[in-house]
Amino acid sequence: MYGYGVEHDFVVKIGVLLLVIILLMFFFNMIMSKWFNVKGKNFFSLNYVNEKHKKMDRIIRVLTIISLLVGFAINAKRDPGNWYWFLQPWSIIYFSVLLSQIVRGYMEKKYDSNPNAYKLTISETLFMFILVIVIINTSFLGLV
Repeated sequence: MYGYGVEHDFVVKIGVLLLVIILLMFFFNMIMSKWFNVKGKNFFSLNYVNEKHKKMDRIIRVLTIISLLVGFAINAKRDPGNWYWFLQPWSIIYFSVLLSQIVRGYMEKKYDSNPNAYKLTISETLFMFILVIVIINTSFLGLV
């Protein structure tokens, strides 16, 4: 039915999509942790390698918030058809997460006691971004 609003099973489809993504990330993390012989990281945890890493991560977060606000201010003045794609919230957050993971991988390579910890971080980041690209290009795995 094509009416006003979302379909009646929209919440179920989004729930299934989120469940699939979380399970894929969990199993990928579990397999790669064993492969690289690294203790698995917890989801949604902030484990900094050292104080320098903590400071750099905070700088990235502050710059992300500033970029979101500036991007909103600039795009709000423009016609919706002419918005800058690099000032859209999804692209700012996408690049922020990528930069944060690159910094984490660098800090793990340079300062972590486990020489394979950075490999796990880089492989998780690559998997996550490939997963995002696949989900977007397949219209959310055919759910939309």
